[in-house]
Amino acid sequence: MTFVKASGSQTSMEQIRLLARRLMAAGRRTLLVVDYLQKIPVEMGTAVPESEVTTYLAQGLKELAMSGGLRILAVAAADRAGLQSRRMRLHDMRGSSAIQYEADIGAVLNNKYQIVSREQIVYNPVQAQAMRNKVVMSIEKNRSGRNSVDLEFQLDAAHFYLDTRGDYVRDRLIDDRVTLE
Repeated sequence: MTFVKASGSQTSMEQIRLLARRLMAAGRRTLLVVDYLQKIPVEMGTAVPESEVTTYLAQGLKELAMSGGLRILAVAAADRAGLQSRRMRLHDMRGSSAIQYEADIGAVLNNKYQIVSREQIVYNPVQAQAMRNKVVMSIEKNRSGRNSVDLEFQLDAAHFYLDTRGDYVRDRLIDDRVTLE
């Protein structure tokens, strides 16, 4: 396993390509994790909208994945409206149209307590307290399989640990269309 400490001001898309090609040339199976997409510096001139920069980066990572046969996991930052919403969705990411289009899989993590409908919290306070230690992963896009799937995982936040043994969410979650209050 190779860890590379990158710089938000100096590690450009070209440097990421060079590193990935070097690892792949060594015959290593490669998973490239980018934390986070919008921190990759881009020299595009003056006053370029952030959505165009995100499009350039998303397309660059997609091309790198396809041409090199490697897997890429890119973390994306939320936009202001997404940070203020009760349930973050894929369309709440900064530069979301490029992210939605280029990504093969789009997953969003939310704290379960924050996104269950109010009735789930009011009528069962013990269960509601346990929800604070769960994370819901919503698969909102999946080119090769099912999407619109909500899975829940136990969170041990004190140890930065997410239990990989998850389950489907059985509780009613808030939604863009219907929110039970």
